[in-house]
Amino acid sequence: MRRTTGIGVALAMVGTGALLAVPMAANAAEDTGQTTLPAKTDVQVIAFQQTWNSIAKECTNTYGPQGVAYVEISPPQESIQGTQWWTSYQPVSYKLDSKLGTEAEFKNMITTCNAAGVDIIADVVLNQTTGSDVAAGEQTGVAGTKYNGSTGDYPGFTGEDDRYHRA
Repeated sequence: MRRTTGIGVALAMVGTGALLAVPMAANAAEDTGQTTLPAKTDVQVIAFQQTWNSIAKECTNTYGPQGVAYVEISPPQESIQGTQWWTSYQPVSYKLDSKLGTEAEFKNMITTCNAAGVDIIADVVLNQTTGSDVAAGEQTGVAGTKYNGSTGDYPGFTGEDDRYHRA
């Protein structure tokens, strides 16, 4: 048997005419010996520059049990090499292998987090690639894709890379 209890809280701010309403609900269930996920909240965690494996672990150990709804992650695509945070925002291909983990780890993170009741929101960069202002000449991304910001040659985006070539 399941019982739902709801409580609403409102606070009037005197003199401003503002009203802050914070609805809260709690679900209570009889102890049946079954493990259930808590009610999903509207809480979002930003896991900036965290690896896919560490996010998956936190979804299982912390975020899911606490009812976190979403985790926002850094861009998952291949980028330029470097340890600075902004290198993740300098993509060189569509590969999902990055300094934060492999494509397999990325897929596992999504599966693991979804099983814990947590959804993933990925920050992506669609309006730019890296450029010659970052590094001139022939370069290599974190997953091995060659590119040249000076000439604008990006085979990881243009389809010249066999992985993305469509017949």
